[in-house]
Amino acid sequence: MGDVPWDGKAYPSMTGSGQIYQYPAGTKVYDCSGFATQVWRRGGIDLAEFNATTSASMLANIPQVDRSQAQAGDLVILDSNFDGRSDHVGVIDESGMMLDCQPTGGVQQRKIDWSKALGVVVI
Repeated sequence: MGDVPWDGKAYPSMTGSGQIYQYPAGTKVYDCSGFATQVWRRGGIDLAEFNATTSASMLANIPQVDRSQAQAGDLVILDSNFDGRSDHVGVIDESGMMLDCQPTGGVQQRKIDWSKALGVVVI
């Protein structure tokens, strides 16, 4: 989830996308759910205690709010492929955009594509 150095081996994405991730041994990286988990952990909430460390488990195990009630710090769960499955998560920031992370691009701020949103979750 970013706190553990990469072992140098190649691993397929857990989302079934077919993406293979491989980094030099010792590299610290985040995927989107690892980044969101770490953000909330630094805020004092350990999502692992809610069995919510992937976008799918976040959507299933954390209470949802209507997107009109979304606030900074809430998580927006996305279906990027429009296939009915959650495959991405971002942290809503104070500007109403989201911060997210992908191992190939690092942390980014971007506009939320609400057409892909499956839900907004908050504890």
